[in-house]
Amino acid sequence: MKFTSSAGIALATLSLGLAALPATAAPKPQSPDAILAAVKQGPYAKIGPLLGNLHEEYLQATRGAAGKTFKTANPVLKVANGRVGIDAVAKNPSALASALGSLGASQVKVRGTLVSAQVPVRSLGKLAALDSLAYARPVLARANALTRPVVSQGVASMKAEGVGYSGLGVDVGVLSDSYGCNPPAFRPGAPTSSAAEDASNGEVPLGVIVLSDGCPGGSDEGRAMAQIVHDVAPGATISFHTAFNGEFDFAEGIIRLQEAGSDVIVDDVIYFAEPMYSDGPVAQAVDIVADRGVPFYSSAGNNARNSYEAAYAPVQIPLNAGGNVNGAVGNGPVLRTFHSFAPGSLQVLQPVVVQSDGTAGVHVLSFQWDQPHLRATQYALWKSGGDLSMAVGAATDLDLVFYRANGTPVPLCPPGVSKGITCQLTGDPNIGGDAVDLALIYYAGPKPAALFYVAFVKSGGPDPTRVKYVTFDIQGGFAPLAFDTKSGTAYGHANARGAQSIAAASWYATVPYSNSGLVPANDTGSPKIDLAACVPACLNDFSSGGDIPIVLDRFGARLAAPERRVNPSVTGPDGGNSTFFFSDSSYDDDDGDGLNSPFSPFISCCDLPGDEWPNFFGTSASAPHVAGVAALLLEKAPGATPAAVRSALESTARPMTLRFTSDRPIVTFPVIEVGPNGYDYDTGYGLVDAAAALEALD
Repeated sequence: MKFTSSAGIALATLSLGLAALPATAAPKPQSPDAILAAVKQGPYAKIGPLLGNLHEEYLQATRGAAGKTFKTANPVLKVANGRVGIDAVAKNPSALASALGSLGASQVKVRGTLVSAQVPVRSLGKLAALDSLAYARPVLARANALTRPVVSQGVASMKAEGVGYSGLGVDVGVLSDSYGCNPPAFRPGAPTSSAAEDASNGEVPLGVIVLSDGCPGGSDEGRAMAQIVHDVAPGATISFHTAFNGEFDFAEGIIRLQEAGSDVIVDDVIYFAEPMYSDGPVAQAVDIVADRGVPFYSSAGNNARNSYEAAYAPVQIPLNAGGNVNGAVGNGPVLRTFHSFAPGSLQVLQPVVVQSDGTAGVHVLSFQWDQPHLRATQYALWKSGGDLSMAVGAATDLDLVFYRANGTPVPLCPPGVSKGITCQLTGDPNIGGDAVDLALIYYAGPKPAALFYVAFVKSGGPDPTRVKYVTFDIQGGFAPLAFDTKSGTAYGHANARGAQSIAAASWYATVPYSNSGLVPANDTGSPKIDLAACVPACLNDFSSGGDIPIVLDRFGARLAAPERRVNPSVTGPDGGNSTFFFSDSSYDDDDGDGLNSPFSPFISCCDLPGDEWPNFFGTSASAPHVAGVAALLLEKAPGATPAAVRSALESTARPMTLRFTSDRPIVTFPVIEVGPNGYDYDTGYGLVDAAAALEALD
């Protein structure tokens, strides 16, 4: 059974694209050296293909103008007021900070050799040439949302009503993109609200403390999370810090919230480059606040099991073109080292289908291997007062390369991305840096879907032990046609030892709604909704799975044995009502007129958008539900440790056995490997029961 993508592409729809693709054997790959050399040996080598491409796009678009109104065509990058966020490693931190100031950068923050900043796009070329810079990469982060007092239906799903506690005396710290940017309605005519209106209407507590916001350009997802916390724990106070000013700022924001007095902290963000096989800066910060007595909750993610993972299986392929990277045999073909998807064979290409959403198919694959990330080891040494010169990085340079159906590499993207041009961005230099390659493919059509191949190419260094990628769907759908290991995707700080990551089950697929007829009939004439099997709940098909081994400590040393952590921990509800975020679903009827206004390209809308409250889906919504329950627990037992709170939640959670897809008709299918104690790496210990957890906590 294939899961839907985190972008919500339906299985049936993706299958329609597959049906038109020819069934052919994989071609022999041609050399990728030309496209890789253009990145690794070009003028933008220090800042990588995404930032280099952005600068070239800027130069073409502005022709030297100020460029404050410049907007990139690349949907992966966020440019606001002509600036882009970066995370950098400095050779000389003070010199780099000074140079960034001279280049017009803002929000320059230095932590040892780690530097984050908002850099003018016009200055990226000069940044790439700085001697004080080791390397820089763009801020690539995602908040795990799918895209009259309003109370989330999830409060009832968790049995959190009338429990005798309100979270009084507890502060909940929230991290997301922004809090008070006050964006317009996400759908024309739909309800919306500002931060001030939410406070005056009782949707959030008065006096929310904003330590750092993410304006301009934020969606205020943090405020939507705060609404959920307030629904569950109306007596708690709330603080906020943006998580979108770079990975290092995110990590320090966690610690700032704890130092400012937050008793519980929750976030809903994943940085694509966070380490998979070790603890990066954000995961280390999570452990720091947990060790100080603060329970931490993180969204597990919305990537289902859209991941490939395997033992690295090198095989050398003779290629007739390209530079000699891995060594030539006399005057004959160049040998290039690939990963074999079928060990012992020459099957070095994994077939995948890329589907457009009608405009384009855009996907980022975070490709990693089990070696250190320099940024992670430097952060660990900085926080522990160690010698930063002892930090270690990756020993190997690997690249994920996309191939066309004829075996030729997909060309590098022109500046930005151009309509009608299918292209890729890949080729980050890795040796001495981070063991990650963020590879982007942009599919421009014209057909709804097309066949491509994925290859892992070694450009230098020793063989790693394991390789893995996780797919992030920015637009459209992406699915492997073979060698699909369906591995875990809840990586990074969601997999931190001190975190409880939270899976998601839509409120209407939980008791008391699923088995009591409280879900309204859908208005489209499609098959009747039947969720009776969802007792106590069915997991959303997009909710990220776990079981991602940690094999390196935070200093980069290999552990004696892999560490497998409880991730996810438990499941919380999502899809409840919000005053502004995001769009109405087809599963509720707020005004009781028998109609609704579903935000979906597959079903027609029958009600006015203004008649229905927006619904907030994703593990971004489930995590603050559970954080709210933690606030109730801490009101009852103010001295409870994170371990005690975790135990109360996990030991009383209601075991779940099914995932479901919300397409009509409803389809349910088993979660992965339910253990003898009810734990599995999809739902954790099951659906949270607030009343039982309160009873269990001494």
